[in-house]
Amino acid sequence: MIPLDPTWTAFHGLQGGLVVAWLLEEAAAAAEPLGHVPMTISAHFLRAVDPAPADVAVEVVRGGRRTSSLTVALRQDGVLRAHGIVAGGPAQAATSWDDALDLSRLPAPRDVAEFVPPRAFVPFGQHVEIRPVGGVLPGAGGPEPVYEAWIR
Repeated sequence: MIPLDPTWTAFHGLQGGLVVAWLLEEAAAAAEPLGHVPMTISAHFLRAVDPAPADVAVEVVRGGRRTSSLTVALRQDGVLRAHGIVAGGPAQAATSWDDALDLSRLPAPRDVAEFVPPRAFVPFGQHVEIRPVGGVLPGAGGPEPVYEAWIR
């Protein structure tokens, strides 16, 4: 469900991570009858997604025993705004990974100063706590397009 709340926008449209989460939610509902869950998504934004009603369509391209492939498309006013390709697999496979993620190189969130983006440009920032790792701030024009942060 796309929120109608404009405080979830960033620059010109809804915050992209939030839109991707909704695409995944729709894909998960379509994959459930197959006994699958989404494992990956490749999402593409063609236009800004507005905080307005949207139609989301999911197509199961393939639903096999071990893998599934789905497409998900988000339209507003009949215009394709975002779409994704989702790979899925059996639900039990999603919980069988036991590789621990090593975060020891990162400082603890409490040891990193909070970054509060200007509400005029990034209204969704009021809903999250952002603590940039390594001092790189979004939009700062660094040499690499990389930004690491703890976000809650």
